[in-house]
Amino acid sequence: MDHKEELKAILDGLNAPADALEKFQNYHAQLLAWNGRVNLISKNDESRIGLRHFIDSLALLSAVPFPAGLRVLDLGTGAGFPGVPIKIIRPDIDLVLVESNRRKGLFLRRLVQNLDMTGIDIFVGRAEDLVNYINPVGWICSRAVAKIQILLQWSIPYLTPGTATVVALKGPDASTELKILPKRIKGRSIIQARWIAFKPFPDVFPDLERYVVYVVLNNKTA
Repeated sequence: MDHKEELKAILDGLNAPADALEKFQNYHAQLLAWNGRVNLISKNDESRIGLRHFIDSLALLSAVPFPAGLRVLDLGTGAGFPGVPIKIIRPDIDLVLVESNRRKGLFLRRLVQNLDMTGIDIFVGRAEDLVNYINPVGWICSRAVAKIQILLQWSIPYLTPGTATVVALKGPDASTELKILPKRIKGRSIIQARWIAFKPFPDVFPDLERYVVYVVLNNKTA
């Protein structure tokens, strides 16, 4: 696995469970084994899964504090990013994975079985079709799924009433999305919307920079 030593150092810094590195190695093997059939990641990424997908997903933990015992929904998770890497580090979190592609959903179910993980629900289908099947959550996370306004529109039906949070790993141009973000979406007011540029693991990767959009909503209709 690429960047194994760097990943191990990051896991140590995050006080990860003792079996976390083993789980990531298993995850890595499963991605390679399935990728030719399911197209989980690009072929160019097969040699850099550790950095491009695992460490990138974990960057979210260094940008935003995830409360203990949180129930979080990963919308458009694909091959499990960022939700599964976060769950490996934070087994106290209850995770809901939503993916529209049936074959990716099958991969996710096999992955969770192979990693012997509990506290994960997997739903396969379009976000707009699954609302009646998923209990509301307080947090939604995502990685490079859609522009933030669209992501918020998709997220609102899944969020618990009251204050709710949506966090998304984005590219460096995401700050422009916030400039045109309305103050209300589907009748819900936006309490806070921030674009965070940060270096998630400066002791391990001094030059690595990542970007997160952090939005807090009042999820009550006007």
